[in-house]
Amino acid sequence: MDNIDKIKDSHLCYGCGTCNVICGHQAITMKYDDIGRLLPMIDETKCTNCGLCYSHCPSLDLKGIQLPHAEDKYIGKVEKVYVGKATDERIYKNSQSGGLVTATLKYLFDSEKIDAAVVCRVEDATEYTPKAIVITKTDNLFACQKSSYVPIDIVSAMKQTEQYHSIAVVGTGCHIQGIRALQSFNTKYRDKVKYRLGLICDRTLCKTVTDVLYGYYYKGQQKRLIWRDKSLSYKNARILIKTTDNKIVQVPTWKRHKLKDPFTNPRCRICFDKLNTGADIVYGDPWGMSNVDWNGGMSLVMSRTSEGAKILKEMMHYLLADLREAPLEEAIAGQHIEKRKKDVSSALSCYHMKGWLMPSYATTLNPSEDGSHIRPLIDKFVKDSSKSKEEIIRHNTIYLRNTAVKSSVLNILKSPIKLVSKIIR
Repeated sequence: MDNIDKIKDSHLCYGCGTCNVICGHQAITMKYDDIGRLLPMIDETKCTNCGLCYSHCPSLDLKGIQLPHAEDKYIGKVEKVYVGKATDERIYKNSQSGGLVTATLKYLFDSEKIDAAVVCRVEDATEYTPKAIVITKTDNLFACQKSSYVPIDIVSAMKQTEQYHSIAVVGTGCHIQGIRALQSFNTKYRDKVKYRLGLICDRTLCKTVTDVLYGYYYKGQQKRLIWRDKSLSYKNARILIKTTDNKIVQVPTWKRHKLKDPFTNPRCRICFDKLNTGADIVYGDPWGMSNVDWNGGMSLVMSRTSEGAKILKEMMHYLLADLREAPLEEAIAGQHIEKRKKDVSSALSCYHMKGWLMPSYATTLNPSEDGSHIRPLIDKFVKDSSKSKEEIIRHNTIYLRNTAVKSSVLNILKSPIKLVSKIIR
């Protein structure tokens, strides 16, 4: 039988951890490779070649359950669209945007709708250390706020939920797809997961990007990377590195943007599910939306199911969330979904050309005949992923240094032109 290795070989794995849970022989563990993809590793001494990991992989989706039953597969079913924030000041000030994921989880715990939640938490460590964990009380929520933009096997944490009966899971589109695959595999998981809280996700960056961003800052010390610190401004949020004894350094934001393409797993490029179509409620940044507090921060929120809509309505009723309705069209435009469709189409054509496995729903997304603008990015990633971690870090550190030098030279050359223009005016 085919196993998950075949998925990995086609650059189709997004590291959700579903196979890790499905394997009844404990033959699969999740590990980061040198470039920072989170991949399943098979212990051949335990594997029985049953094929369950392959047949239930949400990325391949042989069961055909991941595409939404909607005319536009990239948008899915949407009941209501809101923009707003949490009313709890402690949650709001510690949030990355509007604090509504945390506020929702707190309400679900307080109203006894759930007895556990699967979330992500970033630990203080010498290296960037995100973990999927199970929490059972609201006191744990505060430490789990803010996003982490690297791969995390959220679904793997379901192995720790045996004693719980009502669970909420927070994750990106690939995580929620994994949860749905798990629910189709076993009624135990289908009944256990009561709420799927989805995050809008443009892409995740391979974990080695954090080593490049850390550079020589506080080497060997316990620290964490804060991807978007809004303490000065939400719209112009900063990247910070913060140590356990509160030393802080700011990393230029342009570095993160320059490193996006080198550290984007090809699987992210064929993902239709930026808007997390399988969730009950979806949360994200309200880019392109009107009447947004760009200083303190707000969240875009979409309910997709009647249960999700009910939760948001109850939160507004109890004054736990300050939300206003917003046009779906405005949200879609702000998330650049039309561009997403073109990019996914092009990336799928690259997968087809290379003879890699593709999701069962790939033809529905109309692969383009021209993947010329995506192909070089995918080819470069494949080449880089064969290098050692040290070489990848060194290469991208030099790339950032050269980018900075080039930018400085251009600014110097532009200065006389700007001065002359000013004199003329």
